[in-house]
Amino acid sequence: HVKDMYKGTADNGGVHINSGVPNYAFYLAAMEIGGYAWEKAGKIWYIALRDRLRQRSNFKRAANLLVTIAGELYGVDGKEQKAVRNAWEKVGVLAPAKTTSTTKAVESDGGAKKPTEPSNEEPSKKTPTPGKKK
Repeated sequence: HVKDMYKGTADNGGVHINSGVPNYAFYLAAMEIGGYAWEKAGKIWYIALRDRLRQRSNFKRAANLLVTIAGELYGVDGKEQKAVRNAWEKVGVLAPAKTTSTTKAVESDGGAKKPTEPSNEEPSKKTPTPGKKK
């Protein structure tokens, strides 16, 4: 769990010691998605690692980015995106989602896209114009 993450100076700040957190998130996502791990979960992680993560990305940025990529590849709020989000929640990197939508993306982290935090605001309600049918 991320709360047990090493934060000392040895091992370049724990680069190898802490590698278990994202590895376990991958395992959890792959198991929830099902099939061969390299087909869907592997593709999501590969794109993030090859094209989208930046040198200074942290676990939270990586998690948000992976959730976004899953939505881009397999559909917003689809099984794959939910599995990736669930995995990062289970390892303690992402807080449980407050709403079902996790895909409103913004540019950040040197051009990588990541989802914004879900909004708790009610959508604005339009009042019908008198005399017009709905």
